[in-house]
Amino acid sequence: MVSPKEKAIQHTINKMSIEKLLDLWEETEKQVISIELAMVRKWIMTALEAKNPDAFNRWMDAEYTTPESDMPRTYFVAHHSNADMTVKEKAINKLLLSGLSLQNASEQFKEQVCYYMRGIDGYNKHDAEIAAAETILSEEEITSDYTDMLNHMYS
Repeated sequence: MVSPKEKAIQHTINKMSIEKLLDLWEETEKQVISIELAMVRKWIMTALEAKNPDAFNRWMDAEYTTPESDMPRTYFVAHHSNADMTVKEKAINKLLLSGLSLQNASEQFKEQVCYYMRGIDGYNKHDAEIAAAETILSEEEITSDYTDMLNHMYS
């Protein structure tokens, strides 16, 4: 039987962005092992799997080769350094970390590009991609309500 307190904690965890879930997971790595810790880690894993099943499966299927290969951040965040990423990749990565699936993040990015291409300034595709990426990167963290709305639109 799940207590009301446990339900409240699960609900809070489920509403967290992927970035916050990854931070929380890393915090659990520093804790003393206990039954309570195991429950929290299970809830984090369930939330990560629900938000990005592909990344979760890559994490579960990976062979242990380095300490990083054991950490979920390796699979939920782009596999190359932020310095090597294009602005488009950085923008899509930010959307992924906010909790969107790869498909939804890509669709949102494309919508932004189309907005700039059809706008009064009539950007070409290259300039529209840069403008779209800059818009996404400059936005504050996407709220869970907005993420829920996008997930409903694209599911």
